[in-house]
Amino acid sequence: MQNILSSSNFHIVGVPLIFVLIGVFANRLGRRDGDDAPQLNDWSVGTTTLLTALGAIAADLPTAKTGGDFSNFAGWFTGVLFVLFISLDNDRFRSWRRNNKGIPSNCKHLWWGVIFPNLFSCVIFIAYQYSKLVNP
Repeated sequence: MQNILSSSNFHIVGVPLIFVLIGVFANRLGRRDGDDAPQLNDWSVGTTTLLTALGAIAADLPTAKTGGDFSNFAGWFTGVLFVLFISLDNDRFRSWRRNNKGIPSNCKHLWWGVIFPNLFSCVIFIAYQYSKLVNP
């Protein structure tokens, strides 16, 4: 088990996927009693995963300062922050199913509200982990 947890492949792919699952469980635990919103909404964790990636990047700041790779750190931090705002905009205005009158419902759109944001945020987190661990 130690070999798996210490492998770079686990840190590149496993850690982001674990954070996605943690986000899903946090959404499920954060529901109000009697909440009738579909459980599909619990799987919408793209923005949360991007916040986690931003936290991972910020945690690497001391290493970037001492390692002399501050420009790479600044690029990742700025890029992920920019994508985070795009994700927030999508989450607010485009990720909800709409009724016949164009009014958002209480259900996330499967593709624009769950699958694409989650996939995109995981790809960004994995790319950061890869750049940090494989191409330091």
